[in-house]
Amino acid sequence: MNKNKYYLIEKIIAAVLLVILLPILIAIALVVFLETGSNPIFIQKRGLSFKKNFSLYKFRTLKNTVHSENESEIFNKIGSFCQVLITGRILRKTGLDELPQLLNIIKGEMSFIGPRPLSLEDLQLIKKTSPLLYVKRESISIKPGITGYWQVFGSRNLGTSNLIKMDYFYYKNVSLFLNLKILLRTVKVIALGIHSDSLNSNCTYSEHKKSFASL
Repeated sequence: MNKNKYYLIEKIIAAVLLVILLPILIAIALVVFLETGSNPIFIQKRGLSFKKNFSLYKFRTLKNTVHSENESEIFNKIGSFCQVLITGRILRKTGLDELPQLLNIIKGEMSFIGPRPLSLEDLQLIKKTSPLLYVKRESISIKPGITGYWQVFGSRNLGTSNLIKMDYFYYKNVSLFLNLKILLRTVKVIALGIHSDSLNSNCTYSEHKKSFASL
């Protein structure tokens, strides 16, 4: 199928899903707003590279934005679980915090399935510490996805190299069969609440209590 026709079909599906899921989206937004008292939608610049970045929409799951200080923390942000909102735990485990990205699909910035979009801070770290991997990632010419090959089959513990290799593998081997495999795995992840999280739960009870008491 022509790529433009494919993306057009995705936009139509995303628009239909947005209408169908609107009550759920409103309910989640309301709960997050009641917990935080601020905008329930978190907007962050992300992309496959600096040349291909956009404003990505997610439900707010953290009190404060967590930035990586070194490459090893891109996928495992030590101690930052203390920043997770009470509702954020459920949203992150099920991946439901990604639902606002239906707007990104409608805007033509994302696809349902594709490489994982990273924050500009994480991209800067990759470019600085692994320039060859960054160049390889920059060569990927498809849109990033809400879900994808790495998102459901990859391992955070294997680091940046694993992410880029799997994203590049998907880019070179994308097919209907592979997409169906990813979609089936995504449904399982959502249903069982086994979405992997970059936020490490290494913080004490007192830190949790202090964090949530300040909400």
